[in-house]
Order: sequence, then C-alpha cells, then structure tokens
Amino acid sequence: MTPKNYTRLMTRTSTTLNGAASKAHQPFEKAQNSVDMDDDLFYENLKPQLEGLVRTPGDEVIDRILEYSRSTKK
Repeated sequence: MTPKNYTRLMTRTSTTLNGAASKAHQPFEKAQNSVDMDDDLFYENLKPQLEGLVRTPGDEVIDRILEYSRSTKK
C-alpha cells in the first residue's frame, strides 16, 4: 500500500541504432574526466599524509606477532 502523497513517475527512454553512435556522449565523458581529475587532485594532496602513516615492522616485531599467533592456536 502506498501513501496518498506518494507519486510515482515513470519515464520511458529508448535509443535508436544510429543514435547510439552519435557524439552526444562527449559532454558526459568530459564531465567524467573532470571528476577523475578532481579525484586525482584529492589523492595527490592526500598522498604525503598517507605515506607518513606507512610503517615497516622490524624482524623483532614480526617474530613477536608470529609467536603470539602460534600461542593462540593451542
């Protein structure tokens, strides 16, 4: 049951074979590229901060993790 104030809108679309090959898709592709460029810019600004979080554990730390892992399996 749908509420009285709920309106459903339905749209029918279709594409002809000739229309599918048209250049009408270029504006969307440009918009998509703009979004990709924004994402790239965001990542480039964030990259130095992310690289600052990278940790390389030493052998001693790895050995302690492995020892703990083995002790919990018993």
